[in-house]
Amino acid sequence: MPELNAMLLEDIKSEIDSYLEKEKDYSSALNIYRALFIVHDQYLSRIEVQINADPEELNNYLRQGKYLLSEETIDIDGDLFRELLNDIVAAILENSPTKPEGLEKLPQLEELSAENVHSFIQKIKGKTKSGVEKAVVDEEIDQKTGVDKEIIAFTLLMSIIPFYSCYAREIAGLANLGLWQKGYCPVCGQRPHIAKFRVEDGARIMGCWLCRTQWRFARLACPFCENRDQGSLQFFYVEENKVRRVYVCEKCKGYVKTVDSKMMGKDVILDIESIVTMHLDLKAVKEGYKPPEEAIAVVN
Repeated sequence: MPELNAMLLEDIKSEIDSYLEKEKDYSSALNIYRALFIVHDQYLSRIEVQINADPEELNNYLRQGKYLLSEETIDIDGDLFRELLNDIVAAILENSPTKPEGLEKLPQLEELSAENVHSFIQKIKGKTKSGVEKAVVDEEIDQKTGVDKEIIAFTLLMSIIPFYSCYAREIAGLANLGLWQKGYCPVCGQRPHIAKFRVEDGARIMGCWLCRTQWRFARLACPFCENRDQGSLQFFYVEENKVRRVYVCEKCKGYVKTVDSKMMGKDVILDIESIVTMHLDLKAVKEGYKPPEEAIAVVN
C-alpha cells in the first residue's frame, strides 16, 4: 500500500522530529519535507479517483509484468493541482533557508493558468525528475521565473505526487501485489528510490517515489537490470553505519539505498530515510554508480 496513506501524519511528524535531533545536517531538508507532508495530508481526502478495472484483469497485468496504471488514464484535476501547487510553493518558501527568489511566480505563469494547466500536466505526468526538468526547459519556465530547473521540477513533482498516491491507494486495493516480481513499481512503473529490509522478516521492500507504493522484491537481484550474478552484486556503507547501505550492480552500475529496519528494530518511513541518506547518494555517484532514474529508462 502507498506509504503516506498507510502512515498517520502524526507518525510522520514524530519521526521527522526525532531525526531533527539526530541528523542535524539534514535539518533544513527535514523541515521542508515536514511542511510538504502536512500539505499533502490536507489534499489526500480531496482528490477524487475512479478506477473501473476488474481485479482479475489487474492480477493478470501483474503476472505479465505490466504495471497497474499502464492502461488507466490518470485524471488530474487542473484547478486542484493549481491550488495544491500554490500551497507547495508557499511551504517551500516558508521553510527553505535559501527561499528561492522567483518561485512565487511559478503558479502565476501562463502555462499554469486555468486554461493551460491541463495541457501542461500532460507534459509532466508520470515523468522522472529529469523528464520534468526537460519540460521546464522546453517551456522556458526556468527563464521566466529565474529559478533553477531542479527546484522547479521538485516543486512540480511535489504537487503531482498526492494524485498518484491516491490512484495507487485505490488500484492497489483491487489487486494482489504479491504476484509482482519486477524491480519497477507495480502501480505506476517508476524505479525504486530506496528500499528496506522488513522489520518482521527481513524481506526486501522497494519504495516508489511517485505513488509511494511498496512492494517485495528479491534480495539478491538488481531492480534495474534484474542481474542475479552474486559476483557483480555488492553493497557498501559509510561511517560504520551498517543499518543504512547502498546496494550496487556492477553490470548496469545502478544502485539502491537500503535501510535494514530489522537490524534497527523498528519500521521506517522510506520517504524520510531517503532524505537522511543523501550522503550515500553522493558517495555512490562519486564511485561511478548511477541514480535510480538514470540506471535504466522508466518502463512505459
